[in-house]
Amino acid sequence: AVWQVPAPGGEALPEAFLRDECPVGRVDVACLTAVNAATLDLAARLVRDGGTILLLAGGSEDLALPANLLYYREISVVASYSPSCQSLQEAFRWIVGRKVRLTPLL
Repeated sequence: AVWQVPAPGGEALPEAFLRDECPVGRVDVACLTAVNAATLDLAARLVRDGGTILLLAGGSEDLALPANLLYYREISVVASYSPSCQSLQEAFRWIVGRKVRLTPLL
């Protein structure tokens, strides 16, 4: 399942989301399309131990996560700029060859 959480804007959204709205407790992957101190902190609190924070955008500020948080909770931080031409061609072949069911994703 995918949950879209708006970036925090001063309200108590992150704690309320963790407590009331996230039915599984923590998530496997937190995908950040807006990277700043608030969204990175939220992702670190939402992702499960052993989970991944995926950065899909750059940020304009220097950001930090405590090394002990990453180490003891075994959180991976991965960045992805864009797919390679080869990856796009392979994805296209999967879609055309009906190897991927797209209906659940739409």
